[in-house]
Amino acid sequence: MRSPPQRSVDELVAWLCPAIARACQLEPTAVTAESRVVELGLDSLSLVSVLTLIEAEHGFELTPKEMLILLEAADVRALACALSTMIEARRRSDVSG
Repeated sequence: MRSPPQRSVDELVAWLCPAIARACQLEPTAVTAESRVVELGLDSLSLVSVLTLIEAEHGFELTPKEMLILLEAADVRALACALSTMIEARRRSDVSG
């Protein structure tokens, strides 16, 4: 599997906001970095949709533990930070072997 692309937290926020908005059937501008995930109306189907998009966009399959970490994010920026950490761990793992 290919190494995930390196992205800053701000780049991930910029990618996640419209992806979450689509999943929640909201206007793209309705979701910001500070949007509280629980207040966006994400149901389980929407959450799975966003997780699937994350996997496809970043080229790796999330482990159950990683999914739980992402699902527990309080806001979009926290989600982006957690995802950034996962991507960096995958990149380090790919480099080391």
